[in-house]
Amino acid sequence: RRRGAIGDLVAFSAESLSEIPEGHPLLQTGSWRLEPESNLIVDVAVHMVAAMRLALDFHDDGLVVLGAGAAVARAADPAIRPFDTFSAAMSVGHGGAPGTWLFSLAAPRTSPKEVPGLSDMDLRLVGRNGSLLATRARVQLRDRDGRMVAEVKDLAGPSVGLALRAAALRISEALGDGVGEAGRLVAVEEALRDLEVVEAVLRAVGNHPVSKTAGMRTEL
Repeated sequence: RRRGAIGDLVAFSAESLSEIPEGHPLLQTGSWRLEPESNLIVDVAVHMVAAMRLALDFHDDGLVVLGAGAAVARAADPAIRPFDTFSAAMSVGHGGAPGTWLFSLAAPRTSPKEVPGLSDMDLRLVGRNGSLLATRARVQLRDRDGRMVAEVKDLAGPSVGLALRAAALRISEALGDGVGEAGRLVAVEEALRDLEVVEAVLRAVGNHPVSKTAGMRTEL
């Protein structure tokens, strides 16, 4: 977004789906993710916020959850607390480009089985001059007429955020723009701001926010 490849951002959508198999270590007795002070939503969702931060570049404006009632949640899998699925209305900054985030820990992935990992994310940015589609496996940049400007495939990695960092570097190289800030490591302050977005979702659906120590054990 900062590089202006799609022009002024009009809207965005994010869909992050994952299903934790029965008997997976994440759900075993003794897993730190099931401790009272921890939270599976936080453990997974902060990765997704990191990916959105990289693509939307909301460092200055922030990613805003649009207040109480802007998110709804349900629990499809009783083993996951406090719930496993939510949909949230958001914006980049107050009054900025609107967007939606659909998240689930109880929905089958849509990626082919060859793409490793438990979670998927489809992130679409629509601007005045084009669009960007980012998934765990590929990133596509198109102009306003729908023509492909750049495409990066085979991005599967340990997290969606890391996959998108790799895509940003490769697209930047393909367009001759240099590496820029895309390759820098996530700072602790940024990780805490990502956690604050997840906490805002929890508040919007009426749940108490988690402690920041729960998110600090998540590797972005």
